[in-house]
Amino acid sequence: MAGSDARGAILTLRRNGKPPSCEPCRKSKYSCDHMTPVCDRCQRRGIASKCLYHPAPMKGLTPRVQKNGTKRLRSGLPKTPDEQTALLEERNSAIATPAPRIAFALEPGFIGSTGYNAVLTESGLDNHPDAKETVVPPATASQPRRLNEALAVLDLIIHFPHMEKIPITSAIGRDIYAKEVWKSVDSLRQMVQTLFDNTDRLVHVTKSCRFDTYYKNYTGNNIRWEALCVLFTTCGLGCNTIACNDPLFDFIGHREEDRQEFTYKLMQASNTCISFCEDAGQLSDLALWTLYDNSVYTSQVLGDAHYLTWRKIGDLSTAIFARGYHQEIKDEVRLPFWMIEMRRRTLTNAYTLDKVLCTFVGRPPRISQRYCSIQLPVDLDYGELALEGAELRAALSTIDQNGWNTNFKGRKSCYQRVHIFSTLLREEVLELSLGPPREDMLEKAMDIMARNQSLWRSLPDHIRFNPGSDMWDEHVVLAAGEYLDTLYNEFMLRRMLARQLRYDPNELLNVAHRILSVMLEVWAIRSVKGQSHAYCVAWMAVLYGLPVSGVLALELLQQKTRPTPPPQLSVPRSKLIQDLSVFINSLKWVHAPCEGNYQLVEQARKTLQHILDHVLSDAPGSSHHERMQRLVALPSPEDTDMIGHGSADADADDQFDFSWLDNAEFDADFWMNLPAHPLLP
Repeated sequence: MAGSDARGAILTLRRNGKPPSCEPCRKSKYSCDHMTPVCDRCQRRGIASKCLYHPAPMKGLTPRVQKNGTKRLRSGLPKTPDEQTALLEERNSAIATPAPRIAFALEPGFIGSTGYNAVLTESGLDNHPDAKETVVPPATASQPRRLNEALAVLDLIIHFPHMEKIPITSAIGRDIYAKEVWKSVDSLRQMVQTLFDNTDRLVHVTKSCRFDTYYKNYTGNNIRWEALCVLFTTCGLGCNTIACNDPLFDFIGHREEDRQEFTYKLMQASNTCISFCEDAGQLSDLALWTLYDNSVYTSQVLGDAHYLTWRKIGDLSTAIFARGYHQEIKDEVRLPFWMIEMRRRTLTNAYTLDKVLCTFVGRPPRISQRYCSIQLPVDLDYGELALEGAELRAALSTIDQNGWNTNFKGRKSCYQRVHIFSTLLREEVLELSLGPPREDMLEKAMDIMARNQSLWRSLPDHIRFNPGSDMWDEHVVLAAGEYLDTLYNEFMLRRMLARQLRYDPNELLNVAHRILSVMLEVWAIRSVKGQSHAYCVAWMAVLYGLPVSGVLALELLQQKTRPTPPPQLSVPRSKLIQDLSVFINSLKWVHAPCEGNYQLVEQARKTLQHILDHVLSDAPGSSHHERMQRLVALPSPEDTDMIGHGSADADADDQFDFSWLDNAEFDADFWMNLPAHPLLP
């Protein structure tokens, strides 16, 4: 231990002229004697190793390289006065070093036929050699914050070397680790400069460009921010397929909080990489593809009802239109087959994701088929897109005249095509449900439902999910998901008709119970024969299960308050109660506490259980009925602006009192506020 003569007062003063406190004393609100290298209080408390004097305690520090070539995992605070001096020098150097210059292209991306330069473009007069020169901002545009953010991204890779053990489906992600470009930590700043310089360069794709050649433009010496975004996003998506107690997570810990923190850091790093790509002026193809995966991953981390998830879909749709992906893609002469197909799939993936989230939160879509040329992808899996010559021709020869691959063998591409078909109808459903009232609402709804049923009947037999069948393979969840998607189109329309036109709600109950039954069947089979597609099963519970269970549970609650016996419905009351009980119990395991939708699902589970307990109780019905009438009393027909006409007779409202549907949107607010429902004790 050092003698007392080695201790002295700290020389650096704060702006107010007073000496700074060490971090333990400052955070604990204790009086510090300001002695170095260790204050007296920290010595007495036995925490001398934690006695650090932060040069800027209210600001985060740049991740710093230690002498042994590694970085600190957590705080990054200096441990000795020498390190404090070195850190201050590094911070000053970072401020003095201009941020990597970003090239802003004058080419703004896709400009349509009404655009400012459409006339010159169509006449071919916009091809002046200086028309698309690149402008570099002056040195005053340097941003030290960007350098710090870039170093933090690289710091995450160095601190978590075991990320390579997480299942990474991307070839680019695997190649990044294979190149071991992160071993030379002494040149991190040069690496940052290289990343920015490479990202500023355009990647040109010719007809002869192979996919394995294309992705080499993003790795190795050509490493770009797009590649790191792929790494972080695919690692994050891979984490969500692994149980928290898996030995793979030994390097971060097995607590839910540890995994949640790790996945959140991956999301932040992915977002930072995307922002750097956007600084280049326009997203590359790979950046746009990764932006889709980043949007999906954000929804998994933060939840589908989170504002940032909604904003991500907005960013994705903006990039789709800016790159012109919404136009018909048919550059067979200029582009290779795999690039054309990837651009088509990016549009369809973004289009379907947009409708899924809009359905969940009840908001208008961002990407409309009215302005898009939706081209169905070829019924080939992603791995087959990179085929060349005779192999590609052989693969394409297996596709029939309707676009379906005759060589099924469990391929997943067919389900993507089905999802596009049902999503095109979903947009019409959303337009009818979220748009202003219209005179032909009933006729339009019936037409959509007829086409929805016709779509399912037209699918090949090996794609369709057959309820009640004991057959099982790894794709049953995908088949069931598409079946539920078509059923949910009908559910949304039936619910809209029951709410707005007081149309016979018996059909609404039927389709709601059918959706719930399919979900329970899939869950039962999966629990016995496999754990594949866990996230798909969890998403079923959120998108389909919560709304239909809400309709069924509130109908049971409504039946209990009726002064007269309820009418005979096609779905027995006992069956509804039984299936709801199974569904409520299943909600306990579909989402882990570290997942974004956990809070919503857990609140819904508790609320549904509360409703079911009340339905099964022996509480008198009359007082509850009175409270229900005060809560959801229907306006009289003469006071209601009824749009269109239903097939139900004048007594339908007396038999089926579905007025509670007006107050049930089944979103996050609904489940959070329902426990205060006056009907519930």
